[in-house]
Amino acid sequence: FFFGSLFCFSIMDSGESGQMLQRMLYSEPDIWVQLLNLGILIPVVYAALYLFRNQLMTWGTNKPWMHHVRQSGKQRLKSRSFCDDLAAAAWVSQCGVTLHHAVCALLLLPAVCTPMFQDAFGFSDALVFALARHAGAVEVAWEIGDIAQKVHEQFFVQDRRSLKPSSPLVQAILHHLMASLLVVPNNIWIPTDASYIRLCFALEASAAILCTLSQMSQTLDVNNFGDVNKLFWNSFMLAAGMVVMRLALSPLCVYALVATYYRLGWNLMALVMVLTGITMLLADLLYTRSAVKRVTKFGSKLQNGRLGVTPKMNKPSWDSSDSLDASPTH
Repeated sequence: FFFGSLFCFSIMDSGESGQMLQRMLYSEPDIWVQLLNLGILIPVVYAALYLFRNQLMTWGTNKPWMHHVRQSGKQRLKSRSFCDDLAAAAWVSQCGVTLHHAVCALLLLPAVCTPMFQDAFGFSDALVFALARHAGAVEVAWEIGDIAQKVHEQFFVQDRRSLKPSSPLVQAILHHLMASLLVVPNNIWIPTDASYIRLCFALEASAAILCTLSQMSQTLDVNNFGDVNKLFWNSFMLAAGMVVMRLALSPLCVYALVATYYRLGWNLMALVMVLTGITMLLADLLYTRSAVKRVTKFGSKLQNGRLGVTPKMNKPSWDSSDSLDASPTH
């Protein structure tokens, strides 16, 4: 994508390339503009994530909570060969993904609250919807790069290949392809449609919030009563967020977008959206069930501690049942 974009610019004269850059800046709803945008955004997004992860790893390496992060990663994958550095790197990598979702949600916010941004900040309609299209393009750029990264890890990195089964790779490819096949056509054909923008915002914002809660939980110690209290409220907010944002709000947004496709006669797009929505709903039900179980578990530990009963916390700081590893995907 990147070198294809450079080639396209190389065969343009200076006037055409300047005009194309201006069109890309506003992410115009045109197939060539969208593809060139992806070609430029893929290395930009991953360079930004690389810098963020390096800075976070450098800052957090010797922090006390990083020990719990490392134990969480190793116990979650149930592998003694999973070294501390790799466990910490996996957590830092997921923090980068969480930041990515937050940035996309912020880019979509002006389109969701258009009157407020127009009155308070003077945003024009063109700028508001350009930011929304950029949010979709940034998401697809990350997804394309994530597919390439997972394929590389699965088939060319020996340590990762011995730890990870092929099913997450297949799930990621199917999820990312379905999302990409929906975002790029929508950015071209219905870039200002309210149902499309609201669905994107609901998914990005909920992913950012819920993944943040999940990442925070892995820095806590279940052997510490104060951290158990934090884990209880963390799990409660995670469960509540799953119910409100993923089981209630997101399906409504999916239904509205499917209705838009049906009204326009786009039956194939409607079918892909229905299949995507069902897949997300089933996954979210599993994540919600896991979060509710953790609320019950940590609530019981808190109650035992308040009654003077010594909780059974003599196992390692983290095990797979305590870990909030099932962070919701977008």
